[in-house]
Amino acid sequence: MPAPNLGGPWGADIAWWSLHLLGWSTWLVPVFLLWFAWVAVRNARRLVLTRFIAMTLCILSASGLAAMIERFKESNYFTCGLGGLLGQLFYQHTLKDTVGVFGAGLLLGMVYILTLAFIFTRDIGMELERMFGFLRT
Repeated sequence: MPAPNLGGPWGADIAWWSLHLLGWSTWLVPVFLLWFAWVAVRNARRLVLTRFIAMTLCILSASGLAAMIERFKESNYFTCGLGGLLGQLFYQHTLKDTVGVFGAGLLLGMVYILTLAFIFTRDIGMELERMFGFLRT
């Protein structure tokens, strides 16, 4: 039974299950919820389903990246390691066997960075065009 916290027994259970399932990437959930609130106040048209899907993919890829740190053993907070149960499923049971450690890191890292860029930029196409413009000069 999780220890009581400021959220009460339900908050302790939700925290335990989120750390168990998502691991370290649980900390991205409040960040994304705050960003959702900020975007909703500033410009409600930018709150679309694609950003929510990108946030979900970002959390899942962060779990997979955290699961790559295999030196970290299970603890009271991270009962399934830093990546949680989903990170272990994605990395250790799926990607590590098919594309190897380097390929899994490359794939998960690229998905993580691209989804973060999509979530936090206004127009990702314009940002990519600006970066390629810097490379040309």
